[in-house]
Amino acid sequence: MKIHTLLSSVTSLLLVAGLSVQAPSALASGTSSADLEVLAEKGSAMAQRVVGKRYALGVRGLERDMKKAAYWLQKAADRGDGEAQFMLGMIYSEGSGIPQDLVQAHMWLNLAGTSKQEVSQRNKAIAEHNRKAVEANMTPQQIEAAEALARDWLAKHKEIDQTVASNH
Repeated sequence: MKIHTLLSSVTSLLLVAGLSVQAPSALASGTSSADLEVLAEKGSAMAQRVVGKRYALGVRGLERDMKKAAYWLQKAADRGDGEAQFMLGMIYSEGSGIPQDLVQAHMWLNLAGTSKQEVSQRNKAIAEHNRKAVEANMTPQQIEAAEALARDWLAKHKEIDQTVASNH
């Protein structure tokens, strides 16, 4: 079975992810996309995630652009943002705007499911469910590679402790 038949569209999942997490900070909800992009450039993981999500959905004055979405979500995911890790995993699983990469999808969904960030249990369950759906389409060697990447990521990012650095 193809992966896209196992998972909903990326846009739908991003909406679910966005609706099932805690309310965004006043900064994210009341800040223009242009201003958020400036904050994202300065290194705010929250701003990077929100800008990435806005590009993925094509909202708040931004055209839908999955390459830009993946770019910003990658930056936030690398900083330990569990929501960004989830969204990035979904983008890789679908190959929406970027090449499909099940190994990367599995790794990011695995990290999102174990994030210590205050992400709702529902999102962690969704990440785990989708990781298993991705895994069903992978070879044992791909699964091993994805798990090794996740372990390596955790080892390199011990100082993050899988929480979002708060610089907003």
